[in-house]
Amino acid sequence: MKKEIETIAKEYFELKEKIRVLESRISELKEVLFTEFDSNDVDEVYAEDVHVYRVNRPKISWNETILKSILAPKGLWEAVLRVENKKIRDLIENGLISESELAEAKATRDMWYTYAEQVFPVERADVSHSTPTGTEVGGVKRLIITDLSRMKEGRICIVGIDRENNVIRPVIPYGGVKEDYILDKTGKPIITPFAEIEFKFIRPLPKPPHAEDWELDTNYRPGLMGRLSEEEMRGFLERISDRSVREIFGAAIHEGRYTNQGEGNRSLGAIKAVKVLGVNYSRKEVGKYGYRITFSDMSGAIYNLPVTDCAFRMYCDRLRIRDGRSTGAIGSELQQRLNRSEVFLRVGLTRPFAKMHNRCYLQVSGIHAFPDYREKDQDRGEIHSGKSKAYSVSNVRKAYPRTYESWTEEDDKKLIAEYWSGKTIEELVELFGRQRGGIESRLKKLGMIG
Repeated sequence: MKKEIETIAKEYFELKEKIRVLESRISELKEVLFTEFDSNDVDEVYAEDVHVYRVNRPKISWNETILKSILAPKGLWEAVLRVENKKIRDLIENGLISESELAEAKATRDMWYTYAEQVFPVERADVSHSTPTGTEVGGVKRLIITDLSRMKEGRICIVGIDRENNVIRPVIPYGGVKEDYILDKTGKPIITPFAEIEFKFIRPLPKPPHAEDWELDTNYRPGLMGRLSEEEMRGFLERISDRSVREIFGAAIHEGRYTNQGEGNRSLGAIKAVKVLGVNYSRKEVGKYGYRITFSDMSGAIYNLPVTDCAFRMYCDRLRIRDGRSTGAIGSELQQRLNRSEVFLRVGLTRPFAKMHNRCYLQVSGIHAFPDYREKDQDRGEIHSGKSKAYSVSNVRKAYPRTYESWTEEDDKKLIAEYWSGKTIEELVELFGRQRGGIESRLKKLGMIG
């Protein structure tokens, strides 16, 4: 055993030495690259099939002494205590203080990150719509939006099809596309399914099976050019749909759940569902819910997949929070409604999960039904099998036990503390047993939100 551990120790030392030498060489090469980038006013270089580029993520820091002198007289110092950029951004975004008032306390320095990747050319798939080849150049393109789905950490995934039938996924490398990107200057969402949006792109970034990625030019704001009518939406989905989920990816689907990294030539597409066998909407933990759909396609295959479609998830949440319905009832009602409609599903692949053997898992990124599964206000009784929904305090209190109770001083202190700790409105609804409107109203009264 002593000999074995000595061998391991020696190998460990040798590897650390190799890493030290390599890191030193990387630093030297990085310095040369940055000098070249700066002198040529560029941020990238291509060398045959290798792409090396840098991204600047400016780091903001605050002078605590100056910041306190600005915030304390306004009674806002308690809101930050420990200086964090997110907390200060919240103060600005909620209109409690202006950015110009804090300028003296703010310092920004460039933080450049360098990345290298191998670039794979991608062949066009023999389908009714194509994926970019990797040889196209960037510029302004108009896309019909097909997918708008939610990812982690406030990021979203947008997918569309251009006038040449190329499937394009606008991406911002490493940082990701944030939720506020879909809004115009007034805060109104313009990037929605079946809207025609004008983007400006820098270049394609295909990496099979995610061959549809194009890097966005973030200096160019997206513009709304128009929207498809319901008849146009239906015809559009008919035209781009595949017969089965398996046909979408051009790769083996293992256990009905995933493909392997590097296999296939597409990462998303559309199919027409033959039957919706179940909609599962359930609570996973405090403030977090799961959304899944089970369906069959025209080949007879059955899939049970998570749903990332923003509109579908928001609709489920609204029925639970606004109307006080149970998650089980919502799932059952939506299954019935979908089975009374013609349903098209957008099915895509996640990015590879390193912890799960680099598998790319299937997910439903869009649910489109004709007629629409979302009930209209004047037609609200239809989803309840013809019965009207009687409003009563007792019904609401079944879902929100503390609805209509007075707020105590202790409640207010706890609400402020939990809000500043980073909890979402959804999490506060669960924690306090009150409706969303009640939570938001109290936060406004306490000056926490505008």
